[in-house]
Amino acid sequence: SEVTAIGYITPIFVSIAAFIFLKEHFSISIIGALVICMIGMIIIIRPTTSGIAIGQLSMVIATLFFAASYILAKKLSSTESTLEILVALNFIVTVTLAPFAIAFWVTPSIQEVLFLSIVALFATAGHFTMTMALKLAPITITQPISYVQIVWASCIGFVFFGETISFWFSVGASLIILSSLYVTYTSSSKKNKDINSLITKN
Repeated sequence: SEVTAIGYITPIFVSIAAFIFLKEHFSISIIGALVICMIGMIIIIRPTTSGIAIGQLSMVIATLFFAASYILAKKLSSTESTLEILVALNFIVTVTLAPFAIAFWVTPSIQEVLFLSIVALFATAGHFTMTMALKLAPITITQPISYVQIVWASCIGFVFFGETISFWFSVGASLIILSSLYVTYTSSSKKNKDINSLITKN
């Protein structure tokens, strides 16, 4: 649970990096939404001290790499198509991880190949829509909404694996969903005001 909690620090790093490197707007509402999402995530996971220092450090490093990949994808989205970015991502990941896959190779069964193919299909669809989101909206707006992932994951766990949805999950999920909706609403309102202002000037 601690490793999972640390993983959800990624949107914080991404938002800060977008503010520094992409000069994106970092409003008080976005900061507030990120904080509320973090609180909601911690309420859901309720991490406990387990003393896995190496695992924690590894996850912190991983979040930095994830944040860098988001920033690079956002930067490329202004000049490259969504499909080009997705193909490049899959190619580079495959080439980079191939030596490790070969070194620790375990031949999968037919059933495992089927399940891995389904995972690959959903992962590719997720990366495709994520890249589209980065192309269409500022990254500081898309990141708070990414916390909804933990809500979906918990719901899938309930439906397919019989995992219980506790009171604290309901509280945390409500905070995440409400803050994400707030960011979406405020960003949409600001965009509409900018469009109306432009129309008025012309």
